[in-house]
Amino acid sequence: MEKFLFHLFEISLTMSIIILLFAAFNVFFAKKYAAKWRYIIWIILLVALLIPFRPDFDFSLTNTLHPLEETNVEGQNLALTETISNETSKQEALPVNETVKETNFIDTPTLFLFIWLGGVALFLAYTLWMHIRFLRMVKRWSYKIKDETMLAILQDEKEMLGAGHKQIALYGCKLEISPMLIYRFKPTILLPNKEISREELSYIFRHELIHYRRKDIWIRYLMLFINAIYWFNPVIYFMAKSLQNECEESCDEKIVRGLDTLSRKEYGETIIGIIGREKITKTRLSTNFYGGKKTMKKRLSTIMDTSKKKVGIALVASVLTVSAIAISGSIWINGNDSRAEAASDLTSAQAKKIALKEAGGGKVVKYQLDTEKGRKIYEVEVIKGNTKYSFDIGVKDSRIYSYEEKVINSTTTSAKKTKEITAQEAGRIAVQKAGGGKVVSSKVDYDNGKKVYDVEVQNGNVKHEVKVGVSDSKIYKYEKETVKTASNSKQNTHANTKTVPKNTTPNTATTKKPASDITLANAQQIALSKTGGGRVVSAYTDYDDGRKEYDFKIINGDTEYELEIGASDSKVYKFEKEVIRKASNKNQASKAPSGQTKSQTNPPANNTQSNGISLARAQQIALSKTGGGRVVSSSVDYDDGRKEYEFDIVKGNIEYDVTVGADSKIYDFDQDTVDYDD
Repeated sequence: MEKFLFHLFEISLTMSIIILLFAAFNVFFAKKYAAKWRYIIWIILLVALLIPFRPDFDFSLTNTLHPLEETNVEGQNLALTETISNETSKQEALPVNETVKETNFIDTPTLFLFIWLGGVALFLAYTLWMHIRFLRMVKRWSYKIKDETMLAILQDEKEMLGAGHKQIALYGCKLEISPMLIYRFKPTILLPNKEISREELSYIFRHELIHYRRKDIWIRYLMLFINAIYWFNPVIYFMAKSLQNECEESCDEKIVRGLDTLSRKEYGETIIGIIGREKITKTRLSTNFYGGKKTMKKRLSTIMDTSKKKVGIALVASVLTVSAIAISGSIWINGNDSRAEAASDLTSAQAKKIALKEAGGGKVVKYQLDTEKGRKIYEVEVIKGNTKYSFDIGVKDSRIYSYEEKVINSTTTSAKKTKEITAQEAGRIAVQKAGGGKVVSSKVDYDNGKKVYDVEVQNGNVKHEVKVGVSDSKIYKYEKETVKTASNSKQNTHANTKTVPKNTTPNTATTKKPASDITLANAQQIALSKTGGGRVVSAYTDYDDGRKEYDFKIINGDTEYELEIGASDSKVYKFEKEVIRKASNKNQASKAPSGQTKSQTNPPANNTQSNGISLARAQQIALSKTGGGRVVSSSVDYDDGRKEYEFDIVKGNIEYDVTVGADSKIYDFDQDTVDYDD
């Protein structure tokens, strides 16, 4: 939207300069070449205003920026990395996933867009209303001419101009009008209600038929549309008037071509006599004899001008005009993205340097300026080997807001930087720092311009957040927090376990979620089909040897199951079951062990419908409450005999604890902002 408005005003400004230069040229040379050529050049300018693009050249009249030379030579990239390190170290970049405060008020580009659209609508509405009003008046005061002599003269002129087969209506009008050609379902010539001689009728019909043959009325429509688009530019109004005058002069010029001085004088007297001095009623959507006293004086001068016109001047004017239009895209700053760089903190060359540094070299294949959530960003794509890197880099603060890498050759694996650790290595460092536990999530982040792995480790009821440097393996942040756990005690009376061996081959793929990953709800269906039904006690996402898994605990009758299901391949990697209650102890099912209350015992029978909503439905309710995010953990608990689902959800730098009852009510909602300090 902002680029559209900028481009619109840029075309308006550059074309205004060209229009004024052409008008200045005509002040000195208009009488040297034919009015037909002046009319054609005005039409060229009119079409240029309608075309939204211009050729871009490698030069610019004002551009002082030099495009970055792209390279994939490692030695040059090393020097480039050192340069950018010095530049980015001076900028206090915020973390990538820090919440950006946005205003609820309408932004400036949107405001200007509404103002422009309002102007277009008002201009078109007013012009259309005036034309409809004119047509109503004509309908009321006009009459069809049936005079055989007048119709015969019209037919003779049509035959002479090769339009004898065309159906053109002829009407008279009692309003004070000049002869004109309008469209009322079909082309119609309107004549004023006064005596007109045979010679005058011939000139009038010939004049209007020339307009008809050249489709001048459609040029008027196009001019009106352009005038509406550029309603804010006074130069366009000047152009509309000039185009109309040149249209009439070129028509006069064609009529008097080959006539002697006496005949030219008769034609001029016809124009003056038929108009008179009365106030003329007219519309913009028609051809019109009258254009004001100054215009009429100029037209009469053209009619009486018998000097020979020079084609060379016309060709020079045409070539200069077309050339000026062609290079108008480079008048200010070369290139679409560079046009907005003049007022930006970060240039496209600097953005490309940052992207090349983060990708470890390569070649920039695409970059463009865009706006996302009111923030200007550069979208840069870099290809290095068989890997494509995509970056969104802030114009104002040089921050990397988005990073993605993709293998573009399926036969080989993604290339890795030789000095960077993998996500699995960062996970092992984080687990060691936490004193054990499981990696819950791992993602690439940027902290003060430094690329890090943001790793979450769950160790018992303590959640650890560790930021590990990608290039140096240092721990830049360490936080821990005690989280709620489900109070489901096991009765270890009899065990019958079966374990599926795990795939210990490390996964060297990127931490980006594959497009084929199943959801937690899909994995839950697989788990329930494996156990033959039951009640899901807990479900959460885990990572084992770099492989994303869903862990489930399910109770079906007197048997408790633990399952691990792969997110990418839907395989069951672990299946364990344990008898928690013997058949002979049915009478003890509803009793609590000594020292426990009833709410602390295992919940009663497994009935999904009687126990309320499912875990997946509760997760949807929790995510709708937080407005989205990533579910870190989920579990089933009982509070005073009431079944509840507890969720830990992370969105940006905010962590939510949500408790959803089996009756769909939210019983607890807490949020905590996590600070990202070194």
